Amino acid sequence: MNCGDAVARIDADTKELTLRHRGYARIRGKIVGLPPLKRSVRWEARLTLPVDDTGEFPSPVVEQSPLQDREEFVFRFSCIGVNLDLQISDTGRVWHTVATLKADAEGELDVGEIAVDADKLEAALTDPMALAFAGADIDDEQFVLNDRGHDSRAWLAHAVEAANRANKKLLIVATDPNGPLCRDLAQWLREDRAVTDGCRLLALRVSQPFGIDAHSFVPWLDVSFADAEQMVMAIVSPQGILLERWRPGEFSHDGRIDRAKVQALLTKHRN
Repeated sequence: MNCGDAVARIDADTKELTLRHRGYARIRGKIVGLPPLKRSVRWEARLTLPVDDTGEFPSPVVEQSPLQDREEFVFRFSCIGVNLDLQISDTGRVWHTVATLKADAEGELDVGEIAVDADKLEAALTDPMALAFAGADIDDEQFVLNDRGHDSRAWLAHAVEAANRANKKLLIVATDPNGPLCRDLAQWLREDRAVTDGCRLLALRVSQPFGIDAHSFVPWLDVSFADAEQMVMAIVSPQGILLERWRPGEFSHDGRIDRAKVQALLTKHRN
């Protein structure tokens, strides 16, 4: 998607639709304070539109390009009068917002230097649940799930194939990325990545209003949307068979992950 695209919701009673194009602006600047690269050879920068309220439309990316010499960026097709998030990434999997930019008129806008907190950036780019939502643990073929649309069945098929090749089970975690259980699980995984040993991990976004992920997966898991908004875990065999799934009350208490219960549930299915 770029700013020349337009998406509008219409129904059977719609008689007339007018789309107005505001034009483009050129935004340039420089990011300072970036840490040394560890996982790739270059930094990428992109501008994104605000996420659609319904969660139904695909990628909100306006424009993306590698950072130039001296960490400079230039975006040539920036929407006028629209807040745009400036995000950076070192792998294209997980992106971290470092500023919100807006051009009020055509022409060129120089935003100068934008400083980043290197520690916060590294924490964001290595967050275990953010990586799980990006499909990093099943990405054997550089198949970055979040950049390939929102076909949940394709995501699951690829995840099962990756797990099958590794002869491992697939652990699916369906949850609201901003919910307390997701944050609690992320903290646990930061402390101990061995929690998911023996499994490939795939996280799926479930939040209000429900997006395509939720509509595809929640019925398949045979749970309520209310449960999935908190968190639902499921174990899938390397052949794609749903072996077991757990609702929030089976592994959490008072909005916190019960680590002992999760360990016990996963131990049953370790290879």
